Amino acid sequence: MQILIFEEKKELLDLLAMNLKMNNGIEVIPKLFISEGKGFVDILPEIKLIVINNSTEFDARLDLIDYVLKEKEDIEMIVVSGTIKTEHPRLMLIDRINDPEELLGLVTKKFSEDFLSQEESAYSPVSLNNLSYFKKLPVDIFLKLKDRDNQKFLKVLNSGDSLPEDFIQKYNDKSVAEVFIAKSNKDEFSKEISKLFLEYFKAKSQKENVTFESFEEIHQKSFEQMTDIGFSPMSTKLAMESVGDLMGTLEKRKDFKVLLNHVYKTDAPYSYRFSYMTSLIAHALVKKFPWCSESNLQTIMYAAMFSDIGLTDNHLRLRTDEKLKKSIMGKEDKEMLKKHAFENGNKLKNVKGIPAEVSKTIIQHHGAHNGLGFPQNISAQVTPIALCLIVSQEFVHFILNGDNKINVNEAIDHINERFVSIKLEPVLSALKKCILKP
Repeated sequence: MQILIFEEKKELLDLLAMNLKMNNGIEVIPKLFISEGKGFVDILPEIKLIVINNSTEFDARLDLIDYVLKEKEDIEMIVVSGTIKTEHPRLMLIDRINDPEELLGLVTKKFSEDFLSQEESAYSPVSLNNLSYFKKLPVDIFLKLKDRDNQKFLKVLNSGDSLPEDFIQKYNDKSVAEVFIAKSNKDEFSKEISKLFLEYFKAKSQKENVTFESFEEIHQKSFEQMTDIGFSPMSTKLAMESVGDLMGTLEKRKDFKVLLNHVYKTDAPYSYRFSYMTSLIAHALVKKFPWCSESNLQTIMYAAMFSDIGLTDNHLRLRTDEKLKKSIMGKEDKEMLKKHAFENGNKLKNVKGIPAEVSKTIIQHHGAHNGLGFPQNISAQVTPIALCLIVSQEFVHFILNGDNKINVNEAIDHINERFVSIKLEPVLSALKKCILKP
């Protein structure tokens, strides 16, 4: 009996795998990336449950859910998602998880009620590597001896012992992946190691949510990616300074507090990186045109940073009407995504100190003059500055979702395939001029 878990946080993945492994008869296959899912579903013979708590691989998640529900009648699924509204008897949807213990409890309960056999055994397996989390072992530790006729267990460590420094390495070298504890101690062991995992998980999460540090890392990585592609280091730094000055000015304004909170979402790092890199590339693009002015540079930076506020990291990857139509999101979410350009543009309309063109640029940033949907044919009314934003966003989307080694010509081919408009030619030509090397 097997359970396949996709969890984007390594510590929570270890926690789930450890707890479920302690139940006899369960083989846990923990994975960080959903893109590996279909292959495992096809080759593993005894999968009974798939758990998905990963918000970064949106398309892969939808594909895997669709595939399992259509092709694998004996597999059930638990998916954490606030956007998927599909109803199916083998699909349990959870809107959000506020505490890692919630997901652990749901998965354990599901397996206990629906899958686990009631066979009794004196010992329960635990991962050898999990012992490293303890300063003092809370229970006795056993090894299972090879015996043709009987299961025999040898006690190797006592409760209260410190773990010998070479213990894990010694048995890893012998290809021992698990040790055993008395089944009567299973609840105590599970409680103790869960507490250790959760303390570590929460401490790490708090550390990662330090806004300044995380944004500094994003800024540095954006600079490195752009200069690796071929953008001038000097012009990139100039753009970074301009964006920094602009956002710094807004941070002093009380009326921008709510909008800035949407930009500075620490739980959506892809969203911030996407907006920030778009603003840098759009800044470089506008400077290549004779109509470039300080007002137009401010317009493109404002529009880049605020065009997609309110969207999740997953929403940002849905960039065509076709993908939106095929998505298994609920009707309300689809409608929100369809109208987000119009709604966000109106939020910046007639705002003191903001260039008048910002609102129109945001409304048109997906190619529709009215801000509705993701058309392939760009409207004739779309302004040149909005075209710069369209190209910048698609270029960044290609960078952040493609291979580490970026081919500029492939990125431009992607943009030409995505949109139909002769008006894009001068913008794509300007993009090529921004690149110092092929």
